[in-house]
Amino acid sequence: MINPTISFKTDKLKILTQDKKLIAHLHTASEKSLSIMLRTLRHNCPVGRRPAREAHPGEPRMKNAIFAKRYREPGFFGGSVYIDTKICPHAYYYTYGRRGGSLIFPKHKKALTIVKRWMTKSEAPLRKWSRLGSMRGHTEYLQKTVTEVEPRIRTIFKEAVRVWMGEL
Repeated sequence: MINPTISFKTDKLKILTQDKKLIAHLHTASEKSLSIMLRTLRHNCPVGRRPAREAHPGEPRMKNAIFAKRYREPGFFGGSVYIDTKICPHAYYYTYGRRGGSLIFPKHKKALTIVKRWMTKSEAPLRKWSRLGSMRGHTEYLQKTVTEVEPRIRTIFKEAVRVWMGEL
């Protein structure tokens, strides 16, 4: 399954990687930019935007499933920020949408019970099947994060190279 991911990677500085000081500066720049990306995606993540009637109290939120991964390859500096869909399975469907029309049948019982917060269990309707509705994709929060973070990442890497060259 594809996770909603934002990545950055650079390998254009392979000629300059012979110097150990530049590697240290680029490593520091990638760590800073990765923390900025992680913080910005957590800020832009649609955590509490779902109505209270749709949220389940034990459901993990997308904000709690956001992690950062660093690239550990020689000559590459960067990382990615992603939402782990094993922890939060609805993140994939919220981001990329879902086709509706599938039928849901009960596996172990003879009927489905759909209890809403305002209902009691005696008022809950029993169904033999239910139809899954469609959902449109919401990629705005990923695009917003990229547009906010990209200029800052560029300046962080430019400053790292400037410091290494002794211009500051």
